[in-house]
Parts: sequence; C-alpha cells; structure tokens
Amino acid sequence: MLHAVLPTRPISDLRKDQPAVLASLRKSPMVLTLEGRGLCVLAHLRQWNYLIEVYNKAKDAGLLEVDDIPYEVEHVAEKEVA
Repeated sequence: MLHAVLPTRPISDLRKDQPAVLASLRKSPMVLTLEGRGLCVLAHLRQWNYLIEVYNKAKDAGLLEVDDIPYEVEHVAEKEVA
C-alpha cells in the first residue's frame, strides 16, 4: 500500500515560528519530528473532521475491520477547540 508523503518539520518549529506552521496546515497535514524521527501528525481541524467522516462511512459500510482500534474517534466542533 502506498502512503502519501507529508511535509515534515521539527517540533521545535512550533515554538520558533508557530504562525507559519499553522498557516501551512491549510495546504496539507504535516508530520512533526523529534530528533529526526516522526512523532505525530498535525492536521487542520477541517481535515480531521473530513477524515473522521470518511472513516465512519467506511466503517458503517463494513469496509474496515476496527476491532483492534483502542480508542473512539469522533468529530470535533470548531467551537470546542477555541
């Protein structure tokens, strides 16, 4: 299976240039790294909600096996984050 290659930035960029990091999320999610290794994925809230909608539709259609996911994923309202 092929995976999209996301832009990567060191997590220290959040401290150094937070506005630029957050602005770039409008284009694409990004992988934040720590000591050169992938640490987490940072995504715009709209992208996250879209992914959750697609995930839930695929799950409801029986296209995914989700027994091994240890947590529930859910839609996040933009008001909740502010």
